[in-house]
Amino acid sequence: AEELRSDRPDVVCLGLLEARPERVRARLRIAADAPLGVALLQLRCASGVTGYASFRVGALPALEEVEPNDDLARAQPLALDRCVHGALRGRDADVYRVELGSPERIACELEGARLGDRAFDGQIEWLDAQGAVLA
Repeated sequence: AEELRSDRPDVVCLGLLEARPERVRARLRIAADAPLGVALLQLRCASGVTGYASFRVGALPALEEVEPNDDLARAQPLALDRCVHGALRGRDADVYRVELGSPERIACELEGARLGDRAFDGQIEWLDAQGAVLA
């Protein structure tokens, strides 16, 4: 990979941090006044350009997933109003712990399929402190 391009002038690649055939990591600058929504990213390589990958500019602070977090005992603490950047591989499960008052509502959504991973078939379960499924 030689260059990462964006279809938006408010999302700019500052440099490639890692470029392997199976993975590319880059540092992006997103303008403070960038509108929320999807940016399309494309790699330019010696042999041509790739297809587009989706990247979402969101309003919430981001939190990186920390492994291992695949069971209730190792659930990753999560403050409300956060966007989690994570990856599911195979039959992976990611478990997060949130503290809620009573009564308090919470909303959660998975974006893998909308961001281009057509094979993504994620699901969300809400568990109580003992691991019983609530919803």
